[in-house]
Amino acid sequence: MENSVTKKIEEKLKTFNRLSFILQILFTFFALSSVCLSLAVATFSSEMEKEGKLKYFAYAAALSSSIISAFSLDRKSSDARTAWRLLNVALMRRTSNPKALSEDELIRFYAEAEDTLGHIVFNPPQQESRIIKTENEELKQKITELQKIIRELPNNESSQTEDSESSEEQSNK
Repeated sequence: MENSVTKKIEEKLKTFNRLSFILQILFTFFALSSVCLSLAVATFSSEMEKEGKLKYFAYAAALSSSIISAFSLDRKSSDARTAWRLLNVALMRRTSNPKALSEDELIRFYAEAEDTLGHIVFNPPQQESRIIKTENEELKQKITELQKIIRELPNNESSQTEDSESSEEQSNK
């Protein structure tokens, strides 16, 4: 009987290890994707817009970030690794000295590891997409207005020399 509990815990330990590895890989993939795609959109937006690819890159960046956030992948991968560590230490104590940790205590550690792992939580965004879309449209309008103003500005060289001459006259008075 004792061996069967230990064997089951060993199998669960392998499952926890696989789960934590998969979650860490997913978190790393989506985090890197989000950062790289966001940087690409920010840096090459005009080139991407000309080629018609801007919205796809922006969508992929937002999707990667949303997946991390909606499923709490950062917390979930950390929880899975913590659960694995807890169960691994308990199993090592049990296998090195069966008298140091009883079968019931090993089962208690398993239950604690399961609690640490918790449930998959889905946190969908709340109406944020409309707000972001509205803010992006307003931002685009402001940028367009600023670009027009900059284009309409006279050559700064002539206005700078006039400004410096008038400031010199004022300082002489």
